[in-house]
Amino acid sequence: MTVAWAKPPGDVAIQFAHNPAIPSAGTLVGERLYVNPDFIQRIGWTFSAGRGQMAVNGEGRNLRLPTKEIQGRPCIDILEAARLIGGKAEWSPDRKLVAIHGVVRSVEATDSTVRIDTTIGAKATAFRISDPPRLVVDITGVEVDLERLQPLPPNHRIGQFNANTVRYVIEAPDMARVKVPTFTKGRTILFSLTQFETKPAKAAPSPSSEPIQIRAVSLGDDGTAQAKLMVGFEGASGQRPSARYEGPTRIVLTLPNAVAPAGLEVRDNSSIVKSAAIRLNGPTSVSVVLETVRPLSFTVGQQGEVAYLKLRAPLFGGLAGRLIVVDAGHGGHDSGAKGGGTLEKANALDTAKRLAAELAEAGASVILTRDDDTFVTLNERPAVANRAGADLFISCHFNSNTVANSRSGTIIFYHRDDPEGKLLAECVRSVVAKRSDLPDLGTWSDQRIYQSGFAVLRGAEMPGVLLELGFINHATDRSKITDPAWRQAMAESVVEALRIYFSNGQ
Repeated sequence: MTVAWAKPPGDVAIQFAHNPAIPSAGTLVGERLYVNPDFIQRIGWTFSAGRGQMAVNGEGRNLRLPTKEIQGRPCIDILEAARLIGGKAEWSPDRKLVAIHGVVRSVEATDSTVRIDTTIGAKATAFRISDPPRLVVDITGVEVDLERLQPLPPNHRIGQFNANTVRYVIEAPDMARVKVPTFTKGRTILFSLTQFETKPAKAAPSPSSEPIQIRAVSLGDDGTAQAKLMVGFEGASGQRPSARYEGPTRIVLTLPNAVAPAGLEVRDNSSIVKSAAIRLNGPTSVSVVLETVRPLSFTVGQQGEVAYLKLRAPLFGGLAGRLIVVDAGHGGHDSGAKGGGTLEKANALDTAKRLAAELAEAGASVILTRDDDTFVTLNERPAVANRAGADLFISCHFNSNTVANSRSGTIIFYHRDDPEGKLLAECVRSVVAKRSDLPDLGTWSDQRIYQSGFAVLRGAEMPGVLLELGFINHATDRSKITDPAWRQAMAESVVEALRIYFSNGQ
C-alpha cells in the first residue's frame, strides 16, 4: 500500500526496522512520540480507531493504545507500541531521528537447520565466503542480546555486525557448496544447511539435497481425548519434523526440505480437531496447521517415511475441584532478585496469595508452599505438591539480569520437553501476554537455563510452570511489579489460563 502524506505531521524522522528513515514522521510530546494512521499503514500494520483509543495489529500482536489528537487526527505513541511488541528505540544525539529495531528472540540451530525468530519483521540476505568456507546471513532491522540465547553449535556464531544488522555465521567445509538461501521479509528466518549446489554430472548427489515428496496427510482418533496426525512422504529426509504452538488451540507441524503436490488435503477423521490445513512456507518447507477443539499437548516424531504428531487432551471438566499448589519463590534469608529497593520474595508472596485467593474463588483447592516470609528448600516445594497429589504446580517469580534496564518482559517456563508442561505454559503465556502490558518473551524450556532444568519443576510429579513476570531490575517492569493492581491482574490472568487449560472446548 502506498500512502500519500497530506502534511508532515511532526519533527522527528523514524527509521522502522529495515526500512529507510521516514522524515517528519513523528511528533514528540514530552517522552512520547506520536504517529498518525498514515505511518501505521506505511509500516504494514493495521488499525481501528475508537473513542480515545486505537486497536493496532502489528508484528503478530494485537495492541490497544490510548490516542492523542494531533492536527485533527488520532495518533499513538509509537515508542510504547514498539516496547510492547519487543522492539528497541535508539535516538540520535540531536533527538531528530529515532531508529526502532526488533530483537532476536531465539535461535534454534542444529547440524541441518537454523531458525532465527525476531520480534519485528526483518530483512535477511545470505552469501558465502570461500576462505575458510563460511555461510553468512545478515539480518537487517534487529539487535541481539547474546545473554538471552541458547548455546550454539561450535561452528556457529552470532553477533551485532552494526547498529541495525545482526550477522550469523556458520564455518564448516560443507559451506563451500551449501545452497545460499533466499528469504522473504518476516519475523522468522529459517534455512537449511544440507541443501547443496548442483554437483558435476559424474559426482554422486547428496542424499539429503532433494526435498522429500509429501504423499498423504491423515488425522484420526479413537473417540477418546487422543489423536494422531500422520504425514507420509517419499525420499530421504535429513531433517526432523518440528512442531510449535501458535496459541493454546493452534498447533503447527513443520517439515523442512519438503514439497507437497497442489491440491493435497488432510484426511480428517478426528473429533478433537476443528480443522486441519496444509500451509506452504516457501519452495521447500511445508506445515500442517491444526485448529483444535480444546488445548492439546503434543509429541512429534518420525518413523521411516512417516512424520507424526501425537495429540493428547489433559484432564478436563473445569477448574472447580482441582487441587493446585502455588509456590511463592524465595523467602526468609533468600530475598531473590533485587532492583530499585524492591525484593522479589515479597512481591512473589503477594502474587501467590492473590493467585490462591482467585483460585479458591473459582472453586479450586489451593495449597501455598509458604504463606509468610519463611525459607522453603527447593526440594520441599514440589514435595508439598507430590504428597498432596496436586493436579498442577505453579511457581511465582520475578526475573533479573546482570545489566539494569537492559531487558524487559515475561517468560513462562516449563520443564525440559514435558508436553503437558509446555501446553500449560502456552495457556498461561497467551493470557499474560495480553494483560501484562510488557513484552512477551514467550515460553521457554528450563533447559535453556540449566541442563537438568529448575529443581522445583524437576521434582514435581504433575504438570508445572514457573512464571517470571517481568524483570525487577528494569524500571518499566518494576513499576508494574510494585503495583498491587497489576499483581492482581496477573493472578486473575493465571486463573483465566487454567480455565482454558481445563476446558473441554464447549
